[in-house]
Amino acid sequence: MRRLSGTLIPLESPIIINDLSHTGFGAVSDIDFRPGDILDFRLETATDRVTVTARVVHSRPFGKPGNLFLAGFEFVSGELLGQPPRSRIDQLIEAVTVHEGLLALSR
Repeated sequence: MRRLSGTLIPLESPIIINDLSHTGFGAVSDIDFRPGDILDFRLETATDRVTVTARVVHSRPFGKPGNLFLAGFEFVSGELLGQPPRSRIDQLIEAVTVHEGLLALSR
């Protein structure tokens, strides 16, 4: 069997979380995500980060046509990551609610 190595390449497009709950999140981005796609995200605040797997539930234009999109994501159990512990999501929700108002997201 041959070995293959690779490197994850981060997106250069900013993604802003505008809604975060125990079941998923909403995000505004210049990316038109495809419903049904399953993606891994690194959610970050100034003091914490957690990697999650989420399925795209919907994506629609937001603001000027063709400029931004509003997408909804549902947390799912990922093949590599599993389901993030609820306590980690609780910590992110508290950090955003109390300290920041918006949560920056890296994918």
